[in-house]
Amino acid sequence: MVHTALRRKLVIPEFENFSEIITGIFEKTRENTDGQVATYIPQLAHMNPEYWGMSICTVDGQRLSLGDFNVPFCLQSASNCINYPLVLDELGSEQ
Repeated sequence: MVHTALRRKLVIPEFENFSEIITGIFEKTRENTDGQVATYIPQLAHMNPEYWGMSICTVDGQRLSLGDFNVPFCLQSASNCINYPLVLDELGSEQ
């Protein structure tokens, strides 16, 4: 990775600038405290609504973690945005 970084061939060559932009978005969205914890899902009902975290890892290992990124959490429906394209790729759009 060091050789790739020195040649500026990383997926996000300007990762420091990218990180600053993402950090700004992260901090701005942290201000939104509207809504409620989903109580119809027991695992989510017990979560602290003050937790706010995220992590990004590029395919070549560039990493950015912000906020409460190390707090375990339950994905529930958030996994749909990952599962749907995998299933679509596997089964095709006709099924």
